[in-house]
Amino acid sequence: FFCTSTNRVAAAMMVNPPPGSSSLTLPTARCSSRGGLLCGVLPMRSTRAPRPAVARVAKNKPQVGGNVASMPNLKARETQTKKQLHKPEEVPTCQESLHRQLSMVDVLQKIGISRHFASEIKSILDFTYSYWLQRDEIMLDVETCAMAFRILRMNGYNVSADGLSHISTDLSDTRSLLELYKASQVSTSDDELILDIIGYWSGHLLRQQLKSSEAQRTPLLREVEHVLDSPFYTMLDRLEHKRNIEQFDIIEHPILQLTWQTNQDLLALGVMDFNTSQSIYQQEYQHLESWVRESRLNRLPFARQKLAYFYLSAASTMFPPELSDARILWAKNGALTTVVDDFFDVGGSKDELENLTALVEM
Repeated sequence: FFCTSTNRVAAAMMVNPPPGSSSLTLPTARCSSRGGLLCGVLPMRSTRAPRPAVARVAKNKPQVGGNVASMPNLKARETQTKKQLHKPEEVPTCQESLHRQLSMVDVLQKIGISRHFASEIKSILDFTYSYWLQRDEIMLDVETCAMAFRILRMNGYNVSADGLSHISTDLSDTRSLLELYKASQVSTSDDELILDIIGYWSGHLLRQQLKSSEAQRTPLLREVEHVLDSPFYTMLDRLEHKRNIEQFDIIEHPILQLTWQTNQDLLALGVMDFNTSQSIYQQEYQHLESWVRESRLNRLPFARQKLAYFYLSAASTMFPPELSDARILWAKNGALTTVVDDFFDVGGSKDELENLTALVEM
């Protein structure tokens, strides 16, 4: 499914760049003075010792800071990509197949491009949900079961934490423990004691593994450290997408069981999508700055200038490009509300405030 949608999305981005931009430049390490989500993607810094194989592959890796127009056309990779992925109408018939498809869904969501594959993802999750309800033997695998629970619940499926009650605390596999810990964080009520217990002992075992491996931080252990330090509900989605794109290591992604080329396609599409969004955000903010000047809100001596504050809150929560109107209206409403609030606090006399109140009530 990845191939067909990749072609559609990539073609739209390449043929129809954002208005006012003939070609897109990938985000660089330089941040706009406006800050916040207007900052670009930072080049990934590796703490590992140099390895010839990595250095050789890195030359072909889509680079943040490059030019989208210069990237290889993803359509040329269609045949190769199709061989690596199940078609959406195929039902996963074994644990390995289901785990592979759920891992793909997870990666697409982590790098912020899942909305381009909505129908394909729904097909996979519907199959997964049917297995969950049937208590299929596929769910006996700890990692698959925990991942299925988390992804299904995060996508609105009604799954009970009782499905995790069979899992034993006698585990040492890092990936399984990590999936269990992430699953424990998607509690929907205070009564889910099972998730509290799983979160406690899986987190304890993960911290023990980190402590015993301080000298060697593999990509998996770095992910463990991040998840333990930063629960998903404390993070902004778009900033997590940015981090995951930066940390995307096509060599260290054996869990997907995809070719190196397909992993490159995933990374390239993630970078293109993030860059397109950044360009749109910057254009929207420039439009808002012009609106403030034209409305002369910046000339009001009593009013605080909070435009960046309100736009950041909009862009970080309503990040898809198609929600442009919502972001702009949210920021404008916040700016106007601030002006009125400051006018009542320090800007207006008693008569002026009474007149304004009367006008509003009319």
